Amino acid sequence: MFSGSRKLTALLMLVCLCASSFYLFSSKNAVKVENQKGFVGIILPDTSSSSRWNESDRQALLTAFSLAGIKIKIENAAGSKTNFQTIADRLLSQGAKVLVLANLDSISAKQVQDKAKAEGIPTIDYDRLTVKGSSSYFITFDGQKIGELQATSLKACIKEKKLAKPNILILRGPDSDENAINVARGYFSVLAKDFQSGASVLADNVAVPNWNADEVAPIVRRLLLSSAVPVEGIVAGNDGIALAAIDEIKRMGRKIPECITSQDATDAGLAALLTNNIYMTVFKDSRLEAQATALLAASLLYGQGPNNINGVTDNGIIKVPSIILHPESITRSEVKSVIDQGFTTQGRVCAYLPKPIKCSIAS
Repeated sequence: MFSGSRKLTALLMLVCLCASSFYLFSSKNAVKVENQKGFVGIILPDTSSSSRWNESDRQALLTAFSLAGIKIKIENAAGSKTNFQTIADRLLSQGAKVLVLANLDSISAKQVQDKAKAEGIPTIDYDRLTVKGSSSYFITFDGQKIGELQATSLKACIKEKKLAKPNILILRGPDSDENAINVARGYFSVLAKDFQSGASVLADNVAVPNWNADEVAPIVRRLLLSSAVPVEGIVAGNDGIALAAIDEIKRMGRKIPECITSQDATDAGLAALLTNNIYMTVFKDSRLEAQATALLAASLLYGQGPNNINGVTDNGIIKVPSIILHPESITRSEVKSVIDQGFTTQGRVCAYLPKPIKCSIAS
């Protein structure tokens, strides 16, 4: 029987062997962990800010940890900070040896992290950084790069559509989310000169509270009612925000902007690419994030130093060792590529297409 150290070494060798393939783990070669002590507790934030939390991320985490042979307990806080802390207390009392947290906000997550740290339990910030927290590690996609990809695609669309001095609405993520701040930083690193020169006009720059798509309609309505000038471009915090803006613009009888960029590559977002309602979305493959998390958690379970750290992130108090993943820009012609990679299926995407549009996704 393998020792913890030898089992981890075998797992790391497996990752190296599979590095050229899409997955870090494979069901064919997965290492089964025997006599594992404790488990990894995972808390996801909600089901409303993005469909990813109850769909792609949850399934990706279940699959990655299963293939790695690591026991987990995964729960969703359903948007409640009280639930988030209650779940954390329960997982710790049940013997969790690592906590993985996708936070609702930094204050409540910091309380959980500090409690875990006092008990000698390492914590991993998953996707969202806990500002001024005490997390041991941080795993995410490059937020500023996401913003840069969105803004660069917006400029490409403006050029393609030959729009002169277009009015651009920015519907960014909440200021309570450090990732949203980094994404917005990426927007303006690309667009600031255009706004300053007048090549494009910043119609408004609004943070959508809690990523809540229900908050989008009143924002859009206020802007459109206050000006007869049409919005010709939108940079949206995620697909849900983009689609909510489109719905309200339609409801008001206004023309849908030709250039809308977003992120998450949800099934609904990919369908909107096919109908040309969205010009571009950012693909953040949750399987890669989940696999990196499983590998890191395996290292922590067996007391080994992780070997997949590729950066550090300043959380305002400490520099957190980080795994930074690279996002991809997806346009209409690349929807098939996302499906071919197994991230989703044609049927799931086509379910969001309005009838009677025939769904046939080809390259």
